[in-house]
Amino acid sequence: MKCLGETRRLSEVSKRRSTKERWQQQKEKQHVLSSSIEAVRITNVRMDFQSVLESFRARR
Repeated sequence: MKCLGETRRLSEVSKRRSTKERWQQQKEKQHVLSSSIEAVRITNVRMDFQSVLESFRARR
């Protein structure tokens, strides 16, 4: 009977660990996604700045 309790406790612990690992992976994915979005945003801002500069040069 004690063996059954042990295995149940072990499976509970492994389940908890896998949930924690899954959460960690999700967090890492989120971080990668947000950093790539940030990079795209920075690139867009830079391109806007470039176009503003060019139009300013063309006007002068």
